[in-house]
Amino acid sequence: MACVDPSNMTCNANMKKILPLEDMDNLEGVDRISELPEDIMLTILFRLEMKEAAKTSILSKRWRCIWTNWTDFDFDCLEIFPECKYNDVPKRIEAVKYINWVNQVIRLHRGQSINKFRVQFGFYERPVHHIDRWVKLALAKKVKNLELEKLDLPLYDCPCDTYTLKPSLFESGISFLTCLRLIGVDVSGELLEFFLTECHHLEQLVVDGSDTLVSLKVASFKLKQLSIRYCDSLNKLEIDAVNLSYLDYVGKPIIEFKSLPLSLAEAAFDGECCRATTPICQQIACFAMQLSKFSVSFMMYLLPGVICNIPAKSLPCFSNLKFLVLTYWLDSIVDLPSIIRLLGACPVLCEFKLQVCWISACMPEEA
Repeated sequence: MACVDPSNMTCNANMKKILPLEDMDNLEGVDRISELPEDIMLTILFRLEMKEAAKTSILSKRWRCIWTNWTDFDFDCLEIFPECKYNDVPKRIEAVKYINWVNQVIRLHRGQSINKFRVQFGFYERPVHHIDRWVKLALAKKVKNLELEKLDLPLYDCPCDTYTLKPSLFESGISFLTCLRLIGVDVSGELLEFFLTECHHLEQLVVDGSDTLVSLKVASFKLKQLSIRYCDSLNKLEIDAVNLSYLDYVGKPIIEFKSLPLSLAEAAFDGECCRATTPICQQIACFAMQLSKFSVSFMMYLLPGVICNIPAKSLPCFSNLKFLVLTYWLDSIVDLPSIIRLLGACPVLCEFKLQVCWISACMPEEA
């Protein structure tokens, strides 16, 4: 029996037989990737962005079927249809293209579950019917990360572009949610508290720009990240989340902490809650020592020197703080002695960023 040199041999994609290298010329044009096992093809697919993954459907019939198992749906309008940013494209055409795109992808999906579902609105009128249907389908597939986002496109602002999240959409169950992001979506405090009660695995909650949120009590043992921003009607906020590690708050009322967030490492405050620094220092004093990153923005109508007016005993010690960001909205000279005093309360500080926003400026200047 003749001996075969192993260095002169290779395998085909499905590993059925071994071919000498000189026979490889006969395999030109063979789609070897499409012959891979389905689990390997899915691994390749899931390493791509959604836009690139969708293009694989034109490679072969097998890839067309594999694509329909996609689990991370990020329907980014501006990425797929960048013309939406310009005023010379009729709004109706943009809306039809986007709605048809989402509907087609959803209709082709054959997977049993969805990991991420992000959809946008705000550039087409009467979005309620479409968004309701999309949310129901995502929930039926036990979506883990759900994000509804209103696009910030001033050219397309109109009264019809609002969307209110309704309790009836969640009657089938929501215990599988781990992340809920609502940007520009009107939602009630009662519905958010329902989420916090029923979603036993919810770790991240973001509510940004809700005009109907008046009062909210965040009570959760599992929640790790909380962001409440620009909810102008909010007049009461209570937090009872001992495992909270990240807090981002922009609003009017001072937060009432019902329990000490033992894991809180990063916090950011902005809005009218920063109208005076004494309340800010008082509400963070209980967890200041554990913070590693802290950001605070002082409103433009504050007078310089407000930090200096705080009694020494009211200024907490940030013994573990490594990153500090201060933003001043002022039309006068920044009070450096006040800043130096605050820095003195941060013994292990590694990075300090000072942003000064003048009244006539749109963007902050970094120092």
